[in-house]
Amino acid sequence: MKTLALGLVLLASTAASAATKCVAVTERMNLKIIQKDDSVGVLYSMNPRDLSKYGKQFPGLTISFQEGEAYDIKGTTVDGLVSNKDVLTKLVVNAIYSTAFFGGEEDMAYVEAGDLIKALKCE
Repeated sequence: MKTLALGLVLLASTAASAATKCVAVTERMNLKIIQKDDSVGVLYSMNPRDLSKYGKQFPGLTISFQEGEAYDIKGTTVDGLVSNKDVLTKLVVNAIYSTAFFGGEEDMAYVEAGDLIKALKCE
C-alpha cells in the first residue's frame, strides 16, 4: 500500500512539473510554445522592424511590421515537442523560411533556429 501511495505521489508531482509554456527571444526573432487544451501552439515571429529603414517612405507616419507563423500541433505536449529536437528544429526552420528576411539562406535559417531553441525557457 505504501508503494502504491508513493507511486501516485511521484506521478502527481511529475504531471504537475510538466511545462505549459516555453519562450525564447533573440536579437532578431522570438518563439513561443504553449500548451493548449488538446494541442500545442507554436508561435514564431520576427521582432518588429521599422519599414522606413527598407526604403519605404510614408511622410508623417512611422510604420513597423512583424512577420511570423503560427502552428497548431496535435499528438504531443510542450515537453514532448521541446525534447524532440529534430522535429522542433525542422518546424522552426520552416517558420523562418516563411519570412522574407532570410530569402532562401538555408544555413542561416538553421543557425537562427538553433539559437532560438537554445534560448528556450520553459515553465
